[in-house]
Amino acid sequence: MGIFRFKDKNGRPHGPWLIQYPHRRDPVTGRVIYTTRTAGPSKRVAQRMLAKMLLEWEQRKVRGQDRVKPQTVAQLTDWYLSLPEVRAKRSYEDDVQRVKMIKAELGSLMAHELDAKALTNWRARMLQKKSSFGRPYAPGTVNRLMDTIKRMYNLAQRDGLQERNPCWKVRALPENNQRDRVVTPEEFRALFRELAPYARMPILTAYLTGMRIGEVLSLTWAQVDQTTGMFDLPRAKTKTNQPRLVPIPGPVLEWLAKQDSSDPQGWVFQRDGQPLGNLGKGFKSACQRAGIPAAVIHDLRHSFVTLLRRAGVERSIIMKVTGHQTDKMFDRYNKVDLEETTQAVGQMADICGSAQD
Repeated sequence: MGIFRFKDKNGRPHGPWLIQYPHRRDPVTGRVIYTTRTAGPSKRVAQRMLAKMLLEWEQRKVRGQDRVKPQTVAQLTDWYLSLPEVRAKRSYEDDVQRVKMIKAELGSLMAHELDAKALTNWRARMLQKKSSFGRPYAPGTVNRLMDTIKRMYNLAQRDGLQERNPCWKVRALPENNQRDRVVTPEEFRALFRELAPYARMPILTAYLTGMRIGEVLSLTWAQVDQTTGMFDLPRAKTKTNQPRLVPIPGPVLEWLAKQDSSDPQGWVFQRDGQPLGNLGKGFKSACQRAGIPAAVIHDLRHSFVTLLRRAGVERSIIMKVTGHQTDKMFDRYNKVDLEETTQAVGQMADICGSAQD
């Protein structure tokens, strides 16, 4: 403990002054844990900084705050979800669902005892465990759970609740997320007939616009301009955090004109006045009844891109509609205006014909 500088190969001090001071106690052994930080080029500044940190340490000891109180993983996750910066995330509900899964498997363990071996074993179990969809959890899903645990421990370290992050030695699982499943117009017509009535228009909208299903289901009437025929997606409602305008295809625009749009904050796609939940299970069941193999709801977005590319629509125009942000140099030299994006969505409707026929 004190102030010091590192020495070069000749034994001469060099570099900035460093301070080492007591930071907290181990929650089990009670041993004092020291930390080191850079103070700068001035020895006097380093001495003053050390004196300040020692005073704060003594004050924490008097208040009984020098020892981290042991807590379970469940208690740590509850603390994590209560943080303002976590609650402000657009993906907060995703965090809530992931925390439920983490607590179910790891909640009873002491947070400071969780280590890389325990996490690796838990991860292996999750890859074998069946989800509500009846299949084992995908590596990507397990990686997102690990990301939540890692961030939770990082914040706990920041706030002095944990000494270490058990995730730092656990590498992410390889993910194979690339899919090439295209739902053809013929398949979609058969699928459309098998969908529940309340699910038909949001699914059709996703298929004909390439919008993410989450973007479709979160639409309110304030985002619908029937005069210009546009969906207005604000920054807060897109995955890429970039606003965009999406042309409304003809069949969807006709349906919208027949709905009650008097409440700007009302949900466009709803059931008994409530927003629609996850349509994935219903989509899968409808695919099975329609004899469509190996399709998931996100394949609608992939189908939109693939079918338009096959029809000769320029890639930059498709990317403008879907909000993809890769191929930045390609976008830089290909200007896309609203007329072109509107024409692209119109072509998709023409390719598919009327799904309601």
